[in-house]
Amino acid sequence: MNIIKDKYYPSSYADIIYNKKRLKSLINLLSDTEHNNIVIYGPKNSGKNVIVNVALNHIYYDNIASNIDANIKSNIKNGIYYKYSDIHYHFYFNLKNKYEDLLPILNDIINCKNHYIDYLDYNIIVFDNFHNISYSFQESLRTLIERNNNIKIIIITNKIHKVNKQIRSRTTLFRLPIIQSELITYANHIRDKESLNYADTQINAICHDSNINNVLEDLDTYKLLDDNEEMVGPFYKINYQVMKIIDKPKMIQKDLEKIKELSHTILIISDDIVEYLKSLLDYILSNNIENKYHLNHIKTYKLIQLFSKTDLDLIKSYRKIIFIESLLYNIHNIFIS
Repeated sequence: MNIIKDKYYPSSYADIIYNKKRLKSLINLLSDTEHNNIVIYGPKNSGKNVIVNVALNHIYYDNIASNIDANIKSNIKNGIYYKYSDIHYHFYFNLKNKYEDLLPILNDIINCKNHYIDYLDYNIIVFDNFHNISYSFQESLRTLIERNNNIKIIIITNKIHKVNKQIRSRTTLFRLPIIQSELITYANHIRDKESLNYADTQINAICHDSNINNVLEDLDTYKLLDDNEEMVGPFYKINYQVMKIIDKPKMIQKDLEKIKELSHTILIISDDIVEYLKSLLDYILSNNIENKYHLNHIKTYKLIQLFSKTDLDLIKSYRKIIFIESLLYNIHNIFIS
């Protein structure tokens, strides 16, 4: 159960703390009845879906149709699943999977007038994961858009280069970056609201090279660990952070910097490095019982062999932090071998 994620995942204008300025800019764009179609792009999990839903609800539901039940419903037509609002101001399509039979549905939407909001003579169609559809299908959509002025299109993508150039040239491009300082502010807000016992350094570590979704999941995990600290042990939280980096298929420079930060934290919280390393090995092996890390017998043997030499290697090492960094990187190498 995701207590924090369910509670703090933004659903209304008042909930938005992260990317508030960008939200206001998007609301201004969408509020203009003469606005162009929009392409919203940015990294994965930067909050693109959230900001679109909050902006649309704020404009067409909170301010205009507050007396109308605007619960989001779903439908399946021609094998395509999509969502729409009760007041029919917008339709949402996730283009992850099937989309070939989408055009007849779009034609139905185009021919359907909005009777709930009198002045709104168009419907808004949101296409999520737009980069998944083929160039030829994008061309068909472009033709449909250009021939009809009673629909407004919002395209959501994390791969702007895969959006047809002709579509890009006929839309307003709206970039939504991941801003770490705002992510930290958001995490601090949740920490204060929930009275969580996390230092600023821990919050910074959670937000480092992260995104909204991962921060909420991490805070959920940490709260669960705090509530069950006697059962899980003192090193469980740091092991959770360590394995998030080690289990990556490929490390980039930011991950190596994160390894250094974690190594420093391990030295601070642990009086006995060998005791900590035993807890890390136990964490890896116990999680692998459920096949979380997909370690076969050979990798498991190499891992145990690596840890079995830690006493001797630690004695030889003139700097403990270098030893820990090297060990964590070697574990990663075993994982990806």
